[in-house]
This record gives sequence, C-alpha cells and structure tokens, in this order.
Amino acid sequence: MGCQVYISYKRGEGAEHDLAAGLCGALQGVGAEVCCSDKDFADATAMPELLHALGEAKILVVVGTKHDNMEAKSSAEEWTKYLRDLTDGFLPDGEIVLYLSGMEKKDAPFGLRDRTAYDVSQQGDLVQHVKDKLGIKDPPQETGDSALAIFAFFAACFIMLCAMYDKPLSLRDLLSKLLSFEVTVPSRWEYGEGEPADRVYSMEEIASVDEVWVGERVTFGTYPQSNVLSDEAEPIQWRILAVEENRVLLLSQSLLDYRPYHQEDKNVTWRTCSLRRWLNRDFMNAAFGQDDQDKIAVVTHQNPKNETYGTKGGKATDDRIFLLTTEEAERYLTFYWNLRGDNTAYARAVLQSDAVSTGWWLRSPGADGSSAAYVDADGVIHMDGMVVDERGIAVRPALWVEISET
Repeated sequence: MGCQVYISYKRGEGAEHDLAAGLCGALQGVGAEVCCSDKDFADATAMPELLHALGEAKILVVVGTKHDNMEAKSSAEEWTKYLRDLTDGFLPDGEIVLYLSGMEKKDAPFGLRDRTAYDVSQQGDLVQHVKDKLGIKDPPQETGDSALAIFAFFAACFIMLCAMYDKPLSLRDLLSKLLSFEVTVPSRWEYGEGEPADRVYSMEEIASVDEVWVGERVTFGTYPQSNVLSDEAEPIQWRILAVEENRVLLLSQSLLDYRPYHQEDKNVTWRTCSLRRWLNRDFMNAAFGQDDQDKIAVVTHQNPKNETYGTKGGKATDDRIFLLTTEEAERYLTFYWNLRGDNTAYARAVLQSDAVSTGWWLRSPGADGSSAAYVDADGVIHMDGMVVDERGIAVRPALWVEISET
C-alpha cells in the first residue's frame, strides 16, 4: 500500500494519538491511503520506511493540541523535513494541513502558522479537503435493500476473521476486532522489496539501485575499527544518503579516524587542504582494493562559499572521497540525531579519549580561510568553524558508488 496522507503527531501523547487514530479511520473510510505509525525517526529500523512514506505523501496532516507537542521531536522531525522538501521544490504537489484541538493556528510553531487548519469539530471538512486534493470520488449510490448489504458485509467479516484467528468468534469479539485498528507504515518486505529494513547489506549484493532505499546501511571497504591501534581491518558500514539513476551516495556510519583539516594553521580551501589528499590517497588505498576503487565515482564539486560569513570555498575539485558541505549535511541529514557521529573504538584510541561522540569535519570553509566548518558532538553545524590544524575533530568520509546493472 502506498501513502497519500501522512499523519504526524507527538508519540506517547494519548490525546494526540486518539485524534490521529480517529482521523486515520475517517480518511481510510473514504478510500485514502493513510500512514499513521506509532513509531518515529528515533527508531533506526523504522526510519527508512517512514522516510519513504513521508516522501510519497501528497498531504501531511500535523495533529496538535498545544504548541509544545507540535515542537516535540517525534512530530517536529517529520513536519520540518516535509516543510523543507516543499520549500526546496522536491514535493511540487505536497501540502501541509493542521488538525487542531484546544488550540488556534496562531499558537502553532512559526513554520506552520500560514497553513490551512481544521479544528477537531471540522473533521468532516478536512476529510472532504483530502478527497478533493486526491481526487477521490464518492461511490455510486447502490439501490436495493441497504440492511441486506450491511448484513452481508458483517457476515463476510465474520467468516474472514474466524478464518484468520482459526476459531469461531462471538458477536462481541467480532465487533471488537472490527472497531479496533492499528495503522503502521509497511516494513520493507511488505512492500515486496526483499529483506527487513534493519539488515546491513554488502555492496556486492546490490545489483540495482532499485534494491536499496535512502537510510539503509551497507558495508563497503574495510578499515580498523573495533581493534585498538592495530592494522586489522573490518568492514566499514555506510548510510545511504541518496539514490540516483546508477549510483548511491554513502556516508560512513561512524567516525573512522582523527585528522586535522590541514597540517598547519594557514589559509586553505578544500582543494588545497591536507585532509583531501589523505582521503583520496592514503585512506582510499587503505580502505579499498582496486576492484572497489573502480566502483567509486569521480565527482566534480563546486565548493560553495560559507553562506554566513562569505568565506570563499575555493576552486572546483574532482574527488572520489570527500566530506559533506554544510548544505549537504542539512539536506541529507535532516534531523539533529542523524548529524551526530559515534566513534569507533579505533577512533577513540587515536583520539586518546573515551568520548562516544565528538565533532566531525565538513569541507565548507569557516568564518575565515584558516577555519573549516564542522558538526559538533550534539549534531549542531558550526558555520564559524574550527581552526584547520585542530586534531580533535573526526573524519567522516562520503563517496558516490556506481552500481552497474547486469
């Protein structure tokens, strides 16, 4: 089943859960395909399916009973991503609608105040709005005995449910089963796409970009990780950030090593920094054999300026392995918990620290030519940057891998 309407609400909030469930039932009753999951993006195994459903939705309904609930992480992560995608033109037919109880539209978060809003007493109007948006037509009126039709419906449901539960059901049980429902986003294999979403794939298993989704994890190449300061390498896990016609964009799941952006404190750009040379020479040769290196695409980067401070990003570069820019980090890693990076045991040994999470470099310039932007341990992007010879910022490589369909 697809997702035409995605209902977002604060998970764990009883009143909003009931509102969302009631609206879901009403919309399903008129034939809309609705996604209203009790899971949120904090569940790493559910994230790929949730992102897929959110990207499909023509309408995002944000349920709210008070401002703080709409700003809660489980809801805000969904509507801020959808709002950003709308603003960036990725959802030309998308729309955000508010479904409120006990609050007015002016009390909603700032980014939602200009959206169409319906009070809970206007549920019928909201359902009609969805039908109009999706082009759902009312079924033709049937002639004949409506009571007989209702009886036939319940009889069919009774037989079906008895078969499902492999036992006869009482009338009370039948009504209970019919009136209770749970709506979740289908898991990967329910879409007919193969294995569960929490599986870690090997790039060698992937024969087509149609076999992977954004948010899934793959292994590709090897690098020291759990063994402390040894040469023994282990498979590197990567997160899929984007899928294009014949290639995927990967970002390392963990912080793999510690290197300064440049070996000395001076004005540099991504083109001239020592970290770029290390990634495309030392790291690439250490992590990938020749067959894997041949799969890594050479990508031309324009290296834009720092939008806050105006610091120039330097000339274009041709890279196989690179760091994300501030704009790419915001685009691909929408939610702050995704921006955070955890150290491998090897990286902690290099840093000589027990810190689970630290900052990691971006390739964008900082406030001046002797600094580079980075993401801190809490997942916050620092446009002012850190001095380029800082050795306490981690390396989180990115690369495009080509997939040749056979």
